[in-house]
Amino acid sequence: MSEDISQPRSRRIFDTTVNVQTLSAAIIGAVIALSAQWFGALDRIGKLESKDVANSERFGRIEQEQKQMRADSKDQVRGVQEQVTGVAGDVKEILRYLRDSSAPKRPELGRWSK
Repeated sequence: MSEDISQPRSRRIFDTTVNVQTLSAAIIGAVIALSAQWFGALDRIGKLESKDVANSERFGRIEQEQKQMRADSKDQVRGVQEQVTGVAGDVKEILRYLRDSSAPKRPELGRWSK
């Protein structure tokens, strides 16, 4: 027995014994790391939500602008259509005038056109 007591223990490269300080430090470190990850995720979620709100407002404005452009285009087409119908009426009036003043209908030009 005296031999067992006098011999020093051999040192290991890694100490595998676990004590309370090591365990508490590991738990505290894990809690700190998890809380940092949690608050980082909350920050990123907040940023994404604000971007989503900004994008939805932006797309709402774009849709309103497109509706306004469609309405403006329809108004312009109606204006052009009215002008075309006006020109068509003028052309019909000119054709009627030319038919009425053609040579067979005018007696003074009737003898020249034969």
